[in-house]
Amino acid sequence: MSPIEDLAGGAMRIQPFFSRRIGLDANARPVPIEVGARMVYRSEKRNFGAIAIRQNDGGNIGNTDFFVGRFSENIGSQNRIGALFTLKNTNDYNNLTGAVDGFFRLSNVLSLSSMAMFSKNSNESNTGLAAYNQLHYRNNQVVAWYTQSYVSKEYNPEMGFVSRNDVLSNTPGFYLTVRKPWLPKWVRSFEPGVFIEYYHQASTGNLQERQLNFNPIWVNLQSGGFAGIFYANYYQRLDESFAPLDIEIKPAEYNYNRYTLYLGSDQSKKISYFLNHERGGYYDGSLNYTSFSLRLAPSPHSSFNLGFENNEFKEVGILKESKSVQLYSIEGRLALNPRLQLIGFYQKNTQNNRDTFNVRFSWEYRPLSYIYLVFNQRGFTGTDFTKQQEQHLISKISYLKQF
Repeated sequence: MSPIEDLAGGAMRIQPFFSRRIGLDANARPVPIEVGARMVYRSEKRNFGAIAIRQNDGGNIGNTDFFVGRFSENIGSQNRIGALFTLKNTNDYNNLTGAVDGFFRLSNVLSLSSMAMFSKNSNESNTGLAAYNQLHYRNNQVVAWYTQSYVSKEYNPEMGFVSRNDVLSNTPGFYLTVRKPWLPKWVRSFEPGVFIEYYHQASTGNLQERQLNFNPIWVNLQSGGFAGIFYANYYQRLDESFAPLDIEIKPAEYNYNRYTLYLGSDQSKKISYFLNHERGGYYDGSLNYTSFSLRLAPSPHSSFNLGFENNEFKEVGILKESKSVQLYSIEGRLALNPRLQLIGFYQKNTQNNRDTFNVRFSWEYRPLSYIYLVFNQRGFTGTDFTKQQEQHLISKISYLKQF
């Protein structure tokens, strides 16, 4: 399957609930959780559940209470409707977010996914709105979609996530699945495609961003691997300064082209790899990006992942600066059995000399009930240019009672 389908919704991400907003502050540092409870009900016809958590922020602004409720109802064998709401309660204000969603199988090849959302802060007069629709078509020869998203200026799901506000996005796309005798024997399928993204400012209607993505070559191999080439043309309209890696890019209109190479092997093998290399223009300069990962899985009970990313900016911004930043990662997973696991992760970012070390032990002592022990260490260069570290030891026990 071509990775173009992974981008069927474009760069827009709208989630009315995102669990990582609980237990972490704005700088991704752990915040103590005093108490929490979860209830889940599932049946063939419907599902509903709720989560209630009290978080202690260490005395800065007092405790914060979180509540999430979710309900979904199956209609027939292939349709679903649902609703979700979240409530975040602080000493100063409340944030309420609600959503209704549905999935409808219109035929064997055509489906529709929809969601409508709102958010409201008790200390503000305006209500934020957002919506999402995707029409998706799939048969043995063609995969196609049309996705539209809308987010108002005021939409603010404080227990969720939204990638950008004041936007109306349209993202049509398709790719072909070609399996013909004339293909080489080592090729399983040939899947060329086109994917377009348009982003307009919702309040003014002005075009802010456009991407035209074309992959003339994408092949899935009989070995389980894949290879592909992408071309993308970008239009960007900046209304205010943008500063990646503290490289200031002035407000203006920009047009540039980028090229991407994908290579990968069968991820189920004991040794596998993935390579993504991009190069080309970037606003008023250029950017070369490389991502490489190597996975070793010598046995079903262990796996190790090595990762590397490199961003190299050239002649970018008002001062025509050239900078580079690297990201290194190592992850190991050991499992005595499916219920007992030990996971370790290390990541180093050369920007500001940041590194993160995480070790997590988990034990499923009864079905869907867990004991977690987590150790986090975060290192960084402080404002006084000295190396600083933060360390956290976290324990968590969950108990599921089935009725």
